[in-house]
Amino acid sequence: ASKVPKTADGGFNLDLDAKLDILGVGLVFGALILFFSAISGDQGAITGGINDFFVEMTGWGSILVPLGFGAVGLWLIVRHFGEDAPEVDPVRVTGLAVLYLGLLVIMMFIETFSDLYQYVTTREVLILFLEQSIEAGRGGGRIGAALYTVLINNIGEFGAVFAMIGWIVIGIMLATAALTAGYFYIRGWFE
Repeated sequence: ASKVPKTADGGFNLDLDAKLDILGVGLVFGALILFFSAISGDQGAITGGINDFFVEMTGWGSILVPLGFGAVGLWLIVRHFGEDAPEVDPVRVTGLAVLYLGLLVIMMFIETFSDLYQYVTTREVLILFLEQSIEAGRGGGRIGAALYTVLINNIGEFGAVFAMIGWIVIGIMLATAALTAGYFYIRGWFE
């Protein structure tokens, strides 16, 4: 008879905390690998493909993707350190996501001021030029271009500017948990 204890399911048992710790460490090291390969002149086949995907999707915003992975990974690692563990407010996370999407659209707006876009006369031509920017990794990538075209097709360039200002203000309010009613109360407008 074997002296090795048998496990219940005959396999490798890890509790949920251990699995989340492993995922957190993987995300942190994955973020470091992606970040340093992105700024390196020589990318490997795997990291180059992953970075190319993020550049296509988010353009100039791709440099922030490893930061997000690293933040989630760090939180997964430190989440069970008792009272000192950081609490994640879903409203603030939503605010950061709203801000990030808004930045992608603003990056696309900025890209449309380049010399390439001076010959745009119709929406169809604009779509072709946006595709060229996406392929070159400029602007807000595919996500920023999609949101940009939705805005300009539905409310025009000037309306889109004001929509983006509102979008960014709402994102900042959510990310900082600064609500308008609290602002007015502090200013003494409502007693």
